[in-house]
Amino acid sequence: MKRICAFVFAWSIIAVACTDTRSNCPTVIKDPQVVNSLEGDLVTPDSVISVLDWKLTDRYIVIYTSQADGVLQLWSLPELKYHGSYIRKGRGPGELIAANWGQTVERNAVILYDIPAGKLTRYLVRNDSLETECVLDIAGRRTQDKSLFKPYVDILQMNDSFYAMRASDRQKDELSIVNLRHGDVVSYAEELLQRDPEKDQYLEYDYLLATDGRHLVKAYMESDRIEIFELLGTDLLPRCVITGPENSVSSGYNDIICMGDRFVCLFASDGSGEGNILEVYGYDGSQLDRIALSHPLTHILYDEKNKIFYGYNACSEKNNFYLFRYPK
Repeated sequence: MKRICAFVFAWSIIAVACTDTRSNCPTVIKDPQVVNSLEGDLVTPDSVISVLDWKLTDRYIVIYTSQADGVLQLWSLPELKYHGSYIRKGRGPGELIAANWGQTVERNAVILYDIPAGKLTRYLVRNDSLETECVLDIAGRRTQDKSLFKPYVDILQMNDSFYAMRASDRQKDELSIVNLRHGDVVSYAEELLQRDPEKDQYLEYDYLLATDGRHLVKAYMESDRIEIFELLGTDLLPRCVITGPENSVSSGYNDIICMGDRFVCLFASDGSGEGNILEVYGYDGSQLDRIALSHPLTHILYDEKNKIFYGYNACSEKNNFYLFRYPK
């Protein structure tokens, strides 16, 4: 694979004062110019894939899927060969009534949460298989405590006890830090996007979340907007807002990767819903790179060991992985 154009390391940030007086966090206007391009290699897998979400472990990509033989699949690295399926839906031993994908920063761990059962299960990838490590009660330890019975749509483990948990319906969107070891909400994140409750519907402002354990990145699916929070103690504090220029076209984000000192967002610049740009930022909002992809994607991962972006397009009828080499 060859690089289409030479990498130009660019820092192009225009910081302006945040108009939201509640948080007083800075707003960064990103540079929309593409400075780098990546040509992808196509890999046709040896088994049918259907990616809803995924993550990297030391030896595998774990794929969260809707397939009946198991909601989790292991694919070996770096050749992307199918290894097996695990965790069925049902009410039998080891099965989950509803297996919802969660996120954890621990590299060889996977979490699923079962809202009807009120449980969160952590699995470890060991000895070429998945092993149950622990089961936590989402509803809290006290049966009379109903504070955690909410319509959770996202759960992200940030450390051993604290989880960022998003509850959302048509009337309200709530992002909180929950201590699942104790079963209680310890804080609520500030909502930075100003809304008119008489005009705005919350579903119009759907967003993605990702964490490195210290920071929480929030990227909007129908808007050119990213928000960065930092976990200090028990609180998620807003640090920065990143937006496009005022005249930018309809666009939004498809995926986020949080890494050690930076994060990457998959951006759909043409309003198609398929991401064709990778934006690389520091957690202070600094723009580190902007990359045009040869193939549009809906999902992205980065393998730091092999210096590869793995991509997948759930909107395409083609059953393919895409590999983009990025030695940075």
